[in-house]
Amino acid sequence: MNLDPLMDGHKLGLSTGDIEFAMVNASLFATTAFHSSLPLHLIESEVGRLQELTILFRQTAAVS
Repeated sequence: MNLDPLMDGHKLGLSTGDIEFAMVNASLFATTAFHSSLPLHLIESEVGRLQELTILFRQTAAVS
């Protein structure tokens, strides 16, 4: 499974200031990575970093 488009969308949203778009892509990345059967130790740090950004930008609706 290729998760790159979701991470690209997240980065694009951050770079253009569209925080809501960035955080929705982050949430979709985390959910898709979990359901894709990837070993959790491979995605844990990235998902943790995305969660920290989500809280920092007060976009908690994306992770509710």
